[in-house]
Amino acid sequence: MSVNFTINFSFEDGWWTSQIVEEPAAIGQGRTKEDAKFNVLGALHDLYEARRLRATVTAERELITLSG
Repeated sequence: MSVNFTINFSFEDGWWTSQIVEEPAAIGQGRTKEDAKFNVLGALHDLYEARRLRATVTAERELITLSG
């Protein structure tokens, strides 16, 4: 399975910043455009890993009511 993402890049004050259009929470920066790309892909990975872990925790929750 392959998935396509769009990365927006901008350059200001000697730094490249990057953001995944489809996942705005995934942001990176670097001194070079390649560093910014590498870092935003790492941020995307971390974002998906956090969502996966949260889903795992949520799936294991159970609500019980004790009466007595």
